[in-house]
Amino acid sequence: MAQTPSPSDPQSTAAAPANQPSRVTTYDAAYFAQYAPRNALDIARRVPGFTLDLGSTQTDLGQVDVRGFAGTAGNDVFNGARPSSKAESLDDELARIPAQRIIRVEVGPGDLYGSDYSGKSQVLNVILSAASGIDGNVTAAGSRRYNGYVNTDISGSAIIRRGPSTFNLSAGTGRNKQLEEGTDTLTDVETGEQVEFRRKHNSYFNRDPYLSGSWALERGSDNAYRFNARWQPSRFDLHQDNRVSPADGPRHDDNLDQHFRNPVLEIGGDVTRPLAGGAIKLVGLATRRKRDNTETYLLRDGLIDDGAAVIGGFDQRIEARRNETIGRLSWTRSNLAGFSVELGAEAALNTLDSQVE
Repeated sequence: MAQTPSPSDPQSTAAAPANQPSRVTTYDAAYFAQYAPRNALDIARRVPGFTLDLGSTQTDLGQVDVRGFAGTAGNDVFNGARPSSKAESLDDELARIPAQRIIRVEVGPGDLYGSDYSGKSQVLNVILSAASGIDGNVTAAGSRRYNGYVNTDISGSAIIRRGPSTFNLSAGTGRNKQLEEGTDTLTDVETGEQVEFRRKHNSYFNRDPYLSGSWALERGSDNAYRFNARWQPSRFDLHQDNRVSPADGPRHDDNLDQHFRNPVLEIGGDVTRPLAGGAIKLVGLATRRKRDNTETYLLRDGLIDDGAAVIGGFDQRIEARRNETIGRLSWTRSNLAGFSVELGAEAALNTLDSQVE
C-alpha cells in the first residue's frame, strides 16, 4: 500500500529526498509481492501511474548517440543517485537487481533529484537494502523458429553486499537469430505493370554478449564512491538469398551479406563528498566504440543451380573509432537561505576516426 516515506529508515542505503517527504509517494516491497517480481524492472513496470523513460539515448529503434552526460537522463535513480553510465540502458540496470534486494520505491517530481531531472514530472527512486548478503538471478530462454531452429539465450546477475560496499555483476549471451521469407513486387507507378517479382529468404543473427560490473561504497548522500564498467562485443550478421523474376528477362539469383562488428567498452564512476554544508560530486566516464562493417552484394546472370556467373554487385567496408570522455563537477545544497542550489560544469571530448573502402 502506498505510504509517506520514512527518510530515517535504517534498513535502506539512502534516505528520501531531503525536506520534501510530502511530495513523494512510497511503495514498499510488499506491495509488489502479488506480481511475483524477479527484478527491479518488473517492479518499475508495476508502479501505479509510472512510465519508465529510458532517456534520450534510447529509442524504439535502439540506442542513439547523444553527446555528453547531462542531457541523457531517464527517469530512474538508485538510492537517490543517477547511474554513471551511458552504454547500459536503464532497463538493463533495473533487470540485474534482484527484487529481494529492494526495500521500497519512491515516486516524486524530478526537481528532488537534481537539475538533470528538473523537467520530468515523475522520477522513480529505487531504495536498496543495506543488509549484507548475496542475491542473484539467472534467466534462460529458448524459442523455436518456423524452420525448426531453436534460439537460446541466457543471462544472470548477482549482488553482493558487505557492510557499506555493494558489488554487482551481470553477464549474458544476447543471442537472437531470426529467419524469415517473403516476396517483393516492383511495379511501374505510371502504368501499374509489374516490373519485377522477388522471392527472399533472410537470416538475421544478433549476438550481443556482455559483461558488466559495478562497485559502490555508500555511507550517505554526501559520502559515496561508485565505479562501473561494461564490455559488449556486439555483432550482427545478415545473409539474404533472392530469386528475381524480371518481367522482360530471364530469372536470376542474387545475394546480400552484411557483417557488422560494433564492440563497446565503458568505464565510469563518481565520488561524492561533503562541502560547505552541501555535497560536491565528481563524475568521470570514458566510452570507446569500434565499428567494422562489411556489405557484399552479388548479382548473377542466371540461377545458381545452373552455374550462373557473377556479373556485378558491390563490396563496401566501413571502419571507425568513436570515443567519448566526459568529466563533470557539481555542488548541491538542499537548503541555502531557503533555496535548493545546484552549481556545476561538464566537459565532453568526442573523437571520430572513420574510413570507407
